[in-house]
Amino acid sequence: MYKFLLVVLSAVLLNVVHAQTYLNGVSAYEQLNKEYYLAALYTADPMHDAATILADKRPQKMVVRVTAKRWSPHKFNQLWRQDLALNNSFSDNLKLTEAAIAFTSFPKENLTVGDEIEISYTSKSGTQINLNGEAVLTYPDKGLFNAIVSTWIGDVPPSRLFQSDMLGNESIITSKKDLFIERFDNLSINPQRLDLVGTWQEAQQAAERALAKAEQELLEQQQKEADQKKQAAAEKKRLDDERKAAVALAAKRKKEAEEAKKKQQQNNSGNSEADKAKIAEEEAKLAAAVAAQQAAEARAAELEQQQAGKNQETLAREYAENLYKWEVQRDVYKRISYPEWARQFNQEGTIRIEFIINSAGQMVGITSLSPADSGLLGQELKDAVSRAAPFKAFPVELNSAQLKMVIEYEFSLEERVAELPVMPVPPAALEVDKELSLTQQAQAWQAYKQQIKSDISASIEYPFWAQDLKQQGVVKMEVTVNRQGVITNTKLTKKTRHAILNQELLDASDRIGGFSAFPQWINEQSVTVSIEHEFKL
Repeated sequence: MYKFLLVVLSAVLLNVVHAQTYLNGVSAYEQLNKEYYLAALYTADPMHDAATILADKRPQKMVVRVTAKRWSPHKFNQLWRQDLALNNSFSDNLKLTEAAIAFTSFPKENLTVGDEIEISYTSKSGTQINLNGEAVLTYPDKGLFNAIVSTWIGDVPPSRLFQSDMLGNESIITSKKDLFIERFDNLSINPQRLDLVGTWQEAQQAAERALAKAEQELLEQQQKEADQKKQAAAEKKRLDDERKAAVALAAKRKKEAEEAKKKQQQNNSGNSEADKAKIAEEEAKLAAAVAAQQAAEARAAELEQQQAGKNQETLAREYAENLYKWEVQRDVYKRISYPEWARQFNQEGTIRIEFIINSAGQMVGITSLSPADSGLLGQELKDAVSRAAPFKAFPVELNSAQLKMVIEYEFSLEERVAELPVMPVPPAALEVDKELSLTQQAQAWQAYKQQIKSDISASIEYPFWAQDLKQQGVVKMEVTVNRQGVITNTKLTKKTRHAILNQELLDASDRIGGFSAFPQWINEQSVTVSIEHEFKL
């Protein structure tokens, strides 16, 4: 009942607010024949040219009512950034650029039919952006409003028809204004999505609490590992001392027994029964000393073997950690592109990001980004990490609950692409897969290739628009992966007549950051696997 009253109240307030301004234009926004939303522009008076609207300081409002069943954050970002860049010059206003980027990236989940975005301007409040009645972004003046409204009425609008509708130039073409108004008025916000922004904020707060907990657990884990290393070092020293002491004592007793026997032999002729008994006693002591020395040496060898086993475990863990971190860095690097607006501001430099990954490969959160004023470049690195996640699960050798990642990336205006560090190699002392027979190696290699196919197949999605258009078919693709686990080539070997389905297989392989490096005993420099997928409703 409470939510119902909220809906009614919101609707009344929206009608009152809209009634304060004139509906200058209404139209449908489409891309590639796909409609995403209905757009309405409210002004103080009828205005039929862009310059007048941009210059006017009286209240204005843009209203976007979503008509797409699913408008993903990625597509939202892509469409708005493209339109903003085409119709604005941000090269002299970094603050406005950052606000525009914040607008293009505010959705945290898919938008759907009935969701409403309102971008309003008043001289008192500046620019304010709401989603389903809740504030998501503000800007102190009209700069952000003008930047966004320019995507509708600027030099490169979605279409000349759309621009004409927004400017209310009905005489230019046959207008569908009445139809658009009817559709616009019939769209309403789903009551269950009235608190969408609040839900995102709660989720963000929960994520921040989880991150704080993960950071504390990581500190405890690091302290525990440091204590274990100290204990291991102390235990190694104790065992070494014990081994050395045992061997030294055994050697000493053997020497003493040998000297005692020799002395007894020199001092006694060995004819009497007492002399013979004494000599036999010394010989028994010597035999016992020899046996003790052999036992000490055997124990020393056993301790050395135990220590070698522990060293192998340590080496295996360190190598697994270094390799995993390299693979994560590889996957992130693949997702990075130089922000075009950053180029316009001549921004370059090295950005450092720290984040935590749990054992399942999920990113728990970002803990640090430096320098603090990294701006567009820092945002791009954060976005690249988010796009690359989730990562693969920890290998069994890692044996950790979570891992802290530190990645640095150099953005250079010289068109020089930052190079990925060299892939780690196993330490010379590490015994790698020596226990595998030829049959086991063949099975492991087959499993590796199957994993490539499984990972890419799991990444394939049935495009929403293809489903909506009832598009079906079978697509085949060959994927080549090099020794480092990097996809170096993709080729469609069988296509459908639907381009969107063909492209989905290529996109699926691109969504996979990479795979594990080849096992050390594999001599091949690359491997090619074939993937077939049927899109069927």
